[in-house]
Amino acid sequence: MPETLDDAPSWLLHTDGGLALHVPADLASQTTSSLLELERWHEPDTQLLSKLLAPDAIALDAGADHGMYTVALGRHLGKGRVWALEPDASALRRLQSSVQANGLQERVASLAVQLSGPGASGDRQDTLDGFVARHLAGCPIDLVRMGDGAPVAAVLDGGQQVIASHRPILLLPSCSMRPGQAVSQRLAAVGYGLFSYLPELEVLAPVDLLPADDLGERPCWAVALERVAELARRGLLADVDDVLRAPSPPAPQQAVAPYLVALERTITGHTERERSAAERIAWLMAARDDLQAALNAGDESGPEAWALLVHLLHALGQRANAVDLARELLKQWDDSVPVNRPVMPPRREDLDPPRTQPDAAWLRLRLAEFIEDGQPWTPWSTAPAASRLAVLTALTAQPDHRPATARRQLLAHLRRDEALPVPLLHAVAHHPGTVNAELWRAVASQFSAQPSADTAHTPPAAPMAAAPATAAQQVQAATQRMAQLLSDHPGLAAEFERLCELAQGKGSGAFSSAHEVRMALAFCGAEPRLAIDVGAHQGDYAAELRRWQPSLEIHLFEPSSAHRQTLANRFAQDGGVVQVPAALAAQSGAATLYADRPGSGLASLTRRRLGHLGISFNSTESVQTLRFEDYWQRQLHGRPIDLVKIDVEGHELQVLEGFGAALACTRVVQFEFGGTHIDTRTFFRDFWFFFDERGFDLYRLAPCGPMPVRAYREADEAFVVTNYLAVRRLQ
Repeated sequence: MPETLDDAPSWLLHTDGGLALHVPADLASQTTSSLLELERWHEPDTQLLSKLLAPDAIALDAGADHGMYTVALGRHLGKGRVWALEPDASALRRLQSSVQANGLQERVASLAVQLSGPGASGDRQDTLDGFVARHLAGCPIDLVRMGDGAPVAAVLDGGQQVIASHRPILLLPSCSMRPGQAVSQRLAAVGYGLFSYLPELEVLAPVDLLPADDLGERPCWAVALERVAELARRGLLADVDDVLRAPSPPAPQQAVAPYLVALERTITGHTERERSAAERIAWLMAARDDLQAALNAGDESGPEAWALLVHLLHALGQRANAVDLARELLKQWDDSVPVNRPVMPPRREDLDPPRTQPDAAWLRLRLAEFIEDGQPWTPWSTAPAASRLAVLTALTAQPDHRPATARRQLLAHLRRDEALPVPLLHAVAHHPGTVNAELWRAVASQFSAQPSADTAHTPPAAPMAAAPATAAQQVQAATQRMAQLLSDHPGLAAEFERLCELAQGKGSGAFSSAHEVRMALAFCGAEPRLAIDVGAHQGDYAAELRRWQPSLEIHLFEPSSAHRQTLANRFAQDGGVVQVPAALAAQSGAATLYADRPGSGLASLTRRRLGHLGISFNSTESVQTLRFEDYWQRQLHGRPIDLVKIDVEGHELQVLEGFGAALACTRVVQFEFGGTHIDTRTFFRDFWFFFDERGFDLYRLAPCGPMPVRAYREADEAFVVTNYLAVRRLQ
C-alpha cells in the first residue's frame, strides 16, 4: 500500500528474487515502472554480483538512487559491507528504508555523498580517493559501481590511487564502453578490459565481440587485466583471445540436418557449465555462423531454424539484429506455418512455462513479445501511442502470454490515464506468481473500475486467470505433441532419444572432470580432508579436486604402468597426493589388466567383447589387486573419508565390496555405470540395493545438476556411460 517517507509518497515493491525496495509512488519513475512490469531489475547484471564477489567483499555503490544494486549487494555480502552514496535526499531516504526492509542495517552504510573529480568540495561531494582514505583506510575495495548520470571520467580522475592499488571491478553506465569514448581509452590505459554481461549464458563477454549499436543499452564492466584469467577459470568471463583460441565444436559423426547440429551446440553452450566461458561462447558463435550459412545457401529452412537464429543472435548480445530478424519473420508467418521440430524461443526462460497453444501460434507469440520488449518505448518515458497499446492488447488476448506483458499493458493504460480492462487487472492482481498484487490493487483504486470504450472488447476472462495445468497434464500434453512430431518425422527419433538421455545425465561420459568434481564436492561439506581416486588414469579428476580444494589429501589407485609415470610427474611437487600402483578389488592378490592398447582408457580387469565396434582387447598386463578395507586400516588408520571416486571399467561393485567397514566412514561415493557392466554382468539394480541397504541416497549427475534417484526402475538399466553420486543419509 502507498506510504509516506517524510514529504515523498512511496510504494514498497518486491522482486521475484525476494528483495524489497521503496520507490516513488509515481509511474513516471523508471525504477517504479520497471519493477512493476518485470518484478525484477531491468538490468540483469544484478544477477552477476553474487558470483563475482566473495561474501566478505567491500563494495561502493556511487549514485545508488533508490538502492536496487545496494540491496542486491547487501543480500550477498554476509561478511562484507556496502557503502551506498546518494546525494539526493528523497532517494537516500528511500534507500535507507529499503535497507531496513531487507534487514541489512549491519551490512550497508548509506551517506549523502556524490563522487566527483579532483577539487570536489562541499559537504556532499568527495573524490573516490578521498572517500576511501577517510572511511575505508586499509580495507581492500572489491567493487565500485557508478549509477546512471554519474560523471564517470571525473570519478576516475579522482580515484587514481584506489584504482592503481586496489584494482577493483568497476560497474559503469553504458556510455563508458562506446567506441572512441575518452572513458574507455582511459580505462585501457590503466590496464582494464571492458566487458558486457550476456544473461543467456551468464558470462561476461568482451565488448569487442558485440555490435556497437547494442552497447548503449548495457552497463559496462571494467576488469583489471590481471584478474581476467582468474574470472575466466571460474567460468564467469571470456577474453577475446580465449574465444578465438577456443576449440571448435566437433563435426557431426553422421549426416545430420544443420538445424539439429546448431540446436545441439546451443544446448551445449547453455548447459555444460564446466566448459570455459570462452568455449561456451565459441560453441554458440559456431552454431550461429553455420546455421546462417545453411539458411543463406538454402540447405536449411523452416521456422525452427530461423527462430533458433533469433535466439543465438540474442544470446550473443546482438539484440538489435535479433529483434529486426524476428520482426521480418512475423511478417512472413501466420499461425499455419509448419513447426515440425523442437523449437527454441528467443529467450531461454520462455521454455519453462507450460504451453497450451499449437507450436506455430506459440512461436509467433514468443517472437512478438520479444519484439515488444525490444522496442525503444518504455512506460516511464512517455505515454504509448494507441497503435502500440493495440499490439499489447492483442498479445494478452492469447493464452501462454508472459505475465510481464499483461503488466506492461496495464501500465500503458495508466500512463495514458485510461480506464483499466477489469478482467486483465483481476488476472494480474490474483495471479499466483504476482509478487506485488496488493500494490496493483492500490494502483487500480486510483482509476476508474469500469472498462472504457477503448477496452470494452477485452476478453471476459484473461488467460492468466486460468488455473495452471497440473504437472501430469503438462507432461501428457507434451508427450502427445512429441509423439505426433516423431510419427510425422521418424528420422528425428534417434536424435531426440539421445538428447533426452543427455538431459538426464545418461551418456554423460563427455562431461568434464570439472563438472563432476563441483557436483560431488557440493555434498562433502565446507572442508573435506580426505579423497580416494580409484582408477586415477592420468590424474585429471585428482587435478580438478586439487584446484578446488588445495588442502585436500588424495590417494590415487592406478594399476596401469603406462599411467604411473604420468601421475608421478604430474603430482611430483604435491605432497598431498599419494600414488598407489595397484587395482582395488574385492580381495587382495593378482589379476590381469586387459586393454586394446597400452595406456587405454578402456582398460579393465575383464577382457571386454567389443568386436562390434572394431576393438580387440589383445594388450595384457599383470597387476596387483588390493582390498581397500585393508589399506584403510593399515595406511589410513580408519580415518573418515569425504569423497571416493571409482572409475574402473565395470568392476565398480567389486571395489565397493572390498571397502568393507570403510564404507560406513565414507560420506560421498561417485561411481560410473555403463556399457562396461554388460561385460561384467552387473546391473544398476545391484548398485541401488547395495547403497540403499547401507544408508546412501543415489543421484544421477545431469547437466542441470544432481538428479535424485528415489527408487529403482528398470528404465535405469541404461548401458551408456553415466555418473552417479551415493551420498550418506543424515541420521
